[in-house]
This record gives sequence, C-alpha cells and structure tokens, in this order.
Amino acid sequence: MHRTESGTEPRRVEADMAWSVERHAIEPIPDADRHGTPIELFRMWIGANVNYIGVVTGSLILSQVQSVWAAISAILLGNLFGSSIVGLCSIMGPRTGTAGIVGTRTSFGQLGACLPMAISLFSALSWFSVQSIVATQSLEALFQLGGASGAAVVWLSIALVLAAEIAIAVYGHATIIAAEKWIGLLLTVMFAGLVAFIAPRLAGAALPAPAAGGVSVAAWLSTVGIVAALPAGWANFASDYSRYFPARTRWPAIAAR
Repeated sequence: MHRTESGTEPRRVEADMAWSVERHAIEPIPDADRHGTPIELFRMWIGANVNYIGVVTGSLILSQVQSVWAAISAILLGNLFGSSIVGLCSIMGPRTGTAGIVGTRTSFGQLGACLPMAISLFSALSWFSVQSIVATQSLEALFQLGGASGAAVVWLSIALVLAAEIAIAVYGHATIIAAEKWIGLLLTVMFAGLVAFIAPRLAGAALPAPAAGGVSVAAWLSTVGIVAALPAGWANFASDYSRYFPARTRWPAIAAR
C-alpha cells in the first residue's frame, strides 16, 4: 500500500490491485478509482530503464565518439532530454484519465489518429522484440554457465521470458507498478555490483583511441540521440502509468519523476 500526499493510508481500489487483472481499458479512469502518488512513477521508470538494454546502448557509444568524457557528456544530456519528454507526456494522464495515444484523438480526430497509433504499435512491437531477444540470450547464457546448452535451452529461455512479460502485461497497471519497484531495486544493486567489478580494471583497460582531430560534433550529437531514444521511446505510453492519479495531482511533481 502506498501513501497519499497527506500521509494517510489510501482506500482499497478493487479495479486496480497488484496481482489482479486490471479492470479498466482505454476508457477514462473514473474519479472513484483514481489513486497513487508521483513517487510511483519514479520507481517504475527506474525499473523500466535500468536494465540490460542499457548495456546494449552503452556498447554503441564508444564506437561513435571514441572518447570517455564525450561519451559521459552525451549520456547525461541524452538521458536528460529523453526523460524530460517522458515527464512532460505524463502530465496529460491525470487530466484526461486515459492513455496518451487515445488522447491524441481529440487533436487529430478518429482518422487522423491512425498514424500516431501505427507509430505507437510499431514502437511497442519493436521494443518488445528487442528486449525479449536480449533477455532470452542473457537467460540462455545463465543456463550455459550451469552446464545446460542446446536447442531445448533456447526454447525454454524464450518461453520463460515471454511468459513473464505477457503475464505482467495481462495483470496490468498496478502489477506493473508493484513489479517494477522491486525489479528496479534489484537491477540497481546488480548494476552497482557490475560497476564495482569493472571499475578497478578500467585503469589498465585498452580504451578506444580518440579519432584524429578529436570528436566530431555530428558523432557526438548522434550519440546523444542514441541515448535519448531509450527513455524517449516510452513517450507514447507515458500517461498510461499516470492516468490513475487524481486529477488534482500537481503537474510539476509528475513531470519531475
């Protein structure tokens, strides 16, 4: 159970309970079922973005700029830019009570909304595919460390990853919020351990030599775009996770998360 801004325990919302199938679809969330606080968004987005996809993105960065300091500055600016987009897109959630892609119909109309809907569908399927492939390969590698290998292990890894992803999606909003809170904490601890393992070895590591003439502006801007794409890719779905908040929820608190 989370606390409201007043610090009191909230009432039980039957339509949106963790580990129970969400009862609302794309229709606006009624005031009687509005609940939650912006801190939930912070925990959820940490869980959604501190994951193995960051390792894949990081592997592209030094190949683009070939400079540690240029890479760090691109990572910081890219994350700031991409996360700001998601924060601003989250504001419409409490105001409309529905998903962002549904809210676009008020601007584009039923027919005009088909284009952003198609883009959103392509984005969702692409992210689902990429993350499923990387997660499957990671799980397969863990099985191989335990001595198991072969085609059966590949299919078992695929089945486990897809089953987990589909189950959480079917249960819906409250389950995603609850799961990401603990997944984010676990992944943060794991990444901290990874950094502690790698950091002492960086001093003697053979880092890519800077390109002749230094880092080009085009390469650096391209790197910023690559980094920003990871959080910004959630923009279409930002208000999906904020639409349960009461309409009176302050927008700066939502955008800041």
